[in-house]
Amino acid sequence: KHDDVTIYSLDLKRFPDHRAGRGGMSVLSDNAIRVLVHNKGLIAPFTEQALQGASYDMTLGELMVIGGIPKTVSRQNGGHDLEPGSFALVTTHEHLHLPRDVVAHYGIISVWARRGIVSLVSPQVDPGFDGVLEVPLFNAGDANILLLPGDNFFTIEFVSMAEPASFGWA
Repeated sequence: KHDDVTIYSLDLKRFPDHRAGRGGMSVLSDNAIRVLVHNKGLIAPFTEQALQGASYDMTLGELMVIGGIPKTVSRQNGGHDLEPGSFALVTTHEHLHLPRDVVAHYGIISVWARRGIVSLVSPQVDPGFDGVLEVPLFNAGDANILLLPGDNFFTIEFVSMAEPASFGWA
């Protein structure tokens, strides 16, 4: 991993405009993600330990909707047990600011899928998205699954587009 001096000395010039000449899309590396975090506020809060070679592991947020009722859940109050056959709408702790030339794809981390959690959403985050992700989950397993804010839950990859979208925040 890189120290703070290295992270903040990264420059977009080090990552040439991969749209020029190729006409395609590219999955962003950890270094390119760091540059976008620093220069564009891509992920907030950002934790170096959550960064992978070509993705970022996002955590469960405290806001959940259980049985149609919004709840604030914390580690201190024991989280929430999602019963078999139950739905929950969960949020990410991290806030995303996608530039107009970046699209993202996400999914649940496999350990949760093996326990029976199914994500009921399209995995694409459009360019220009600004906010936390809201993800409907279903417990298809045969046991309660404890949802604790702060647990790594989703992995997200960022893809540079061939050209920027015509609208969005940046």
